[in-house]
Amino acid sequence: MNADLIAGERHLHFAVGKALRAIAAGRNIANDPGIEIMRYASGERQIERSFSIGLCKGENNAVFVLLGKMDNLVLALSALKELITEKPCSELLAYSDYKKQGILSVFGITDAEIEASGKEHIPELVIERVALADFAK
Repeated sequence: MNADLIAGERHLHFAVGKALRAIAAGRNIANDPGIEIMRYASGERQIERSFSIGLCKGENNAVFVLLGKMDNLVLALSALKELITEKPCSELLAYSDYKKQGILSVFGITDAEIEASGKEHIPELVIERVALADFAK
């Protein structure tokens, strides 16, 4: 996923947790766990619209969520590290002014919402979208 559209570690953890719980309960919309995670992280019910937080052609700040058995995860992580320039999660995922415009656009956060809650609460507004993903049309 595009790390520039993730509004902090809490956003990612919350989305992954919601997706895994939906899969465990048989309430998932996507058949692929990665797509289900992206669907929640984007705050979208529609799979096609969830790709708005995916990677684009060219260079990206990316966040990867690896799922599976530990042996397979170690191998996958090792292979991935050969392809990417690694950055600390706290740096990559932290919400910042650099991310603000993209996040406001993708998540449809309005000026009225920001005025009512304060710009420091933008990450919480994103998490609200994730929480409501199952109920959106």
